[in-house]
Amino acid sequence: MKVKLLATLRNITDCNELELEVENIQEVVEKLIELYGEEMKTELLESDQLDETITILVNGRNMLYLNGLKTKLKHNDIVTIFPQVAGG
Repeated sequence: MKVKLLATLRNITDCNELELEVENIQEVVEKLIELYGEEMKTELLESDQLDETITILVNGRNMLYLNGLKTKLKHNDIVTIFPQVAGG
């Protein structure tokens, strides 16, 4: 399944897209931290929970309105992950 990373997450990985073999969103988060280390962990987690400023979409739908971190993934799904940005 395809994972698209935007904004600061793209800067950490030096790529905007990667392929992962995982079963759910929780495993996507864990795999990204495993692959990219402490910097990715700092961006994605707050006190070992998904940071509330991180948005995760599955095929354009917010995972919060699906099954959260337990949302099951299929091989042809597209997961997009990005931090919320605020302007002023």
